[in-house]
Amino acid sequence: MIFDVFDFTLKWGDSNTVLNDLNSVVLNTEMAKKFFGDENPVGKILTQVKKEPEGFIVTGVTEPLPPNSSIQFGFFVHFNVI
Repeated sequence: MIFDVFDFTLKWGDSNTVLNDLNSVVLNTEMAKKFFGDENPVGKILTQVKKEPEGFIVTGVTEPLPPNSSIQFGFFVHFNVI
């Protein structure tokens, strides 16, 4: 899991379990604020629409990364979902 390899600090959620389920999503701070404002979004559903709506349960939010980080992301989902 990505949280075993990289040391992303979570603002909300447990790095040991955040991506255990296929319908889990971990957002970065910007995405969490965009969709849920300043409240803790853990447990809320984020819906993506491709061919059919698909709901993901927010299980974590990462702390902001340093501006000089080469890793940039909006969210993480389970590898099997991709």
